[in-house]
Amino acid sequence: MIKDNLSFKIFKDIDSEIEKIWQILEKNSSYYFFQNLEYVKTLSKYSKDKELITVIVFKNNKPIMIFPLEIKKIFSVKFLQWAGTSESDYCGPIISDYTIEKDNFLDLWQKIINEIKDYEIIFFDKQPENIEKNINPFFKYFNNISHSKIYQIKIENDEQDYIDKLSNKKFVTEFLRTKKKLLSTNEVEFEHNLAFESKLEPEKIIKKKISLLNEKKINHNLEGDFTNFYITLIDSNFKNIYVSTLKINKQLVAANLGIIEKRRFYYYIPVIFNEKFNNFSPGKLLINELINWSKKKEVDFFDFGVGQENYKKYWSNSSVNLYRYINFRGIKGFFIYLLVKIYIKLKQSF
Repeated sequence: MIKDNLSFKIFKDIDSEIEKIWQILEKNSSYYFFQNLEYVKTLSKYSKDKELITVIVFKNNKPIMIFPLEIKKIFSVKFLQWAGTSESDYCGPIISDYTIEKDNFLDLWQKIINEIKDYEIIFFDKQPENIEKNINPFFKYFNNISHSKIYQIKIENDEQDYIDKLSNKKFVTEFLRTKKKLLSTNEVEFEHNLAFESKLEPEKIIKKKISLLNEKKINHNLEGDFTNFYITLIDSNFKNIYVSTLKINKQLVAANLGIIEKRRFYYYIPVIFNEKFNNFSPGKLLINELINWSKKKEVDFFDFGVGQENYKKYWSNSSVNLYRYINFRGIKGFFIYLLVKIYIKLKQSF
């Protein structure tokens, strides 16, 4: 037992007991899509080189937090990290409204990692300051370093087209000009459907994205098991994944595989299928449509995901800062820790 009547259990598999607790916490706690039960369960099926570890924290025997973790082995080094670190935009815990004090949290965490034991490096990546409306204790109480930024739109639920609210008037003027020109001479259609009901198979979006990224020689993680992972997730009738399409003169031009979770829309896998209409900026047109569609779905945030491309900055009115925490265990872990720190510094300098 830990101070403040806190206790914890560590599980190596997601069984019926964990599922029940997880589902209860999802209804009454803060988390991002990437900590959703179905997402983590499906991910575990395709993470053959990783060992899933689920930590559930209790206060007076009532669950208040879940830490979905994994141990990933790289060569002979074992890294303790958030489950789905490579595949996810946000990493962190599921937390209730309970506020845990620093001493209690650090005491709790020390006991947890003492029980886990089997790792050399703790590498917690892509950690937000807040888990939606709640403070993230892994940011607040640990010595984190800046990692990256996610751009987003805080949506106001009015009937005004969002494009009219943007501060970059040059961007707005150019967009409205090309939009008017497109609509005056072409038939434009938008569709939004749940992924398992869509005429456009989600697999085609992912495969097209892979093809475009490979052509541009951009590193990505969409190959192989990642594609199968999403197909499995969608085939399980996951209720929150949508396929949105833009057609011009009946031709498929652009599409997006998006997600709605906890009143947040994730602009997740956008792709251009037909470059014939590129001078009309179809990607921007689809984004504008998706923002206004998100309003109708009563979404609070439109999330552009990891990546700091200029177009995301133009559309956004706020952002989420992500952080990284690194620590070690044992003599071997200490030397690996030093090498990891050097590697990160060298990578940031290029």
